[in-house]
Amino acid sequence: MVRFLTDKRKAPTPTPNAQPKQELLVIGAGLPRTATSSLQAALEELNIAPCLHMAQIIPHTSRQELLIAATHSADTATRQKQVNALISGYAAVCDMPAVFFLADMMDMYPDARVILTTRPSAETWAESCRESLGFFFTGSFGILGFLWGTERLWFRLNMRILEWAREKLGEGDIFSAGFYERYNELVRGVARERGRMFLLALFRG
Repeated sequence: MVRFLTDKRKAPTPTPNAQPKQELLVIGAGLPRTATSSLQAALEELNIAPCLHMAQIIPHTSRQELLIAATHSADTATRQKQVNALISGYAAVCDMPAVFFLADMMDMYPDARVILTTRPSAETWAESCRESLGFFFTGSFGILGFLWGTERLWFRLNMRILEWAREKLGEGDIFSAGFYERYNELVRGVARERGRMFLLALFRG
C-alpha cells in the first residue's frame, strides 16, 4: 500500500480545460484486485504510457477531488469534461478511474481497446479484496486519516465507491461475489450497447 501514499512518477497534471495530448489507447475495465497494477506495468512495458491507476490518484488531493466531483456529475457533458481533465495525457487508464467512467470513456474514445481483467472465481476476488482493502472502508480508517488531507479524501472516496455500487448495481457489499459478477456483467452490457469488443484477461494470482 506504500505506493498509494506517495507517487514519484512523472505524469501529466490534470487541468480543467485540458486538451488531450494523445488519444486514449486502452481502457482497463477490471475491478481492483484483478491485476490492474500488473496490467499497468505491462502496458507501459509495451510503450502504451503513461497509464493512469488509482495509485496515481490517491496521493494527490487535487486528483481525488476531481475524481469525486466527476462521480457526482449527472450532466454528461460536464462529467466528460472532468474525466478528460483527469486522464489528459495518459495513453491508458485502469482500476477505479476506468471503472467509474467506463461508459463515458468508451463514448469519448471509440477506438480505445477495452481489457476486462478477472480472477479465477468471484469468491477468490471477494476474499482478496476483503483482506487487502477492507480496512480502508471502515470507520477506524476514517478516524485515523482525519488529520491528513489525502487520507481524509481517500476515505471519502471509498464511501463514494459504496454509494456508487448501490446506485449503479444495487449492491451494498462491494466485497462480495455478487458485486463482482454484477459489475462484470455491467461491463459486458456497456460494451454490447456500443458494439464494442473487449479482451478478457484472467489473473490466476
